[in-house]
This record gives sequence, C-alpha cells and structure tokens, in this order.
Amino acid sequence: MKKKKLLVIVIAAMVSISSIVPAFADDTTTSSTTTTIAADQQQTSTAATLSKLVQRAAKLGINITDLTNDQARAKIRAAVAAKLGIDITGLTPDEARSKIQSARAAKLGIDITGLSIQDASAKIQAAYQARKEARQGKTIATSTTTA
Repeated sequence: MKKKKLLVIVIAAMVSISSIVPAFADDTTTSSTTTTIAADQQQTSTAATLSKLVQRAAKLGINITDLTNDQARAKIRAAVAAKLGIDITGLTPDEARSKIQSARAAKLGIDITGLSIQDASAKIQAAYQARKEARQGKTIATSTTTA
C-alpha cells in the first residue's frame, strides 16, 4: 500500500516536472524571435536613416560614402553651415544645430529667440514653405502676364 502511494507520488512529480520544461522552452523561443524582429526593425530604420542622409548629401553636393551615420551627419552639418556662411568648428552638435537654425531664421527674417528647438524648426519650415509658395505664385503670375 505504501509502495503504491509512493509510486503514484513519483509518477505525479515526473509528469509535473516534464510539463514545466516545455513551458520555459516556449518563453526562450519567443524571446529570441522578438530579439530577431527588433534587430530587423533596427536595420530597417538604420537603412532608412542612411538613405535620408544620402539624399541630403546629394542635395548639398557632398560625398558621404564609407562614413557612419554620425560622421555623415557631421559632414552634412558642416556643409550646411558653410552654405550659410557660419563657422561651427569646435561646437557640439546641439550648439551647431542652434547656430544653424539662428542663421536660417536670420536669412528668412524671422525671430526664433526663446523658442524650443522643435518650435524653432517648425517656424523655420513654415517660413520656407511660405517663401516657396510666394515664389510659385510669382512664377505663375509672370507666366500668365507674358502669354
């Protein structure tokens, strides 16, 4: 009688232990799958960032092949600063961005003092857009009067 109870307890323990192992194995598989998906998304976002940097570099007429994203950003930032006629050597990226934004704002004739980086960028973009639309309006008006 005692042997049967002991045998039942041992069998029950073996069954419960064997069902625990697959449960933990499923978690590791899910974790590695999640890691793989995250790595793929990061590679995709890195490739998208690089493509945007290449487009900006081509627009500025500079070559950024064989550069990391950070090096490419620095080179693009230097080219933009040179185009605006300002010197950003020795400045941190944030200081350089602020100086470039101030130069762009001065070129457009707008005031961005006291604004956050995002607000200043939005105001500068709005001014560029308004300037672009005004130029297109002049082009359309000129072409209709000459015809």
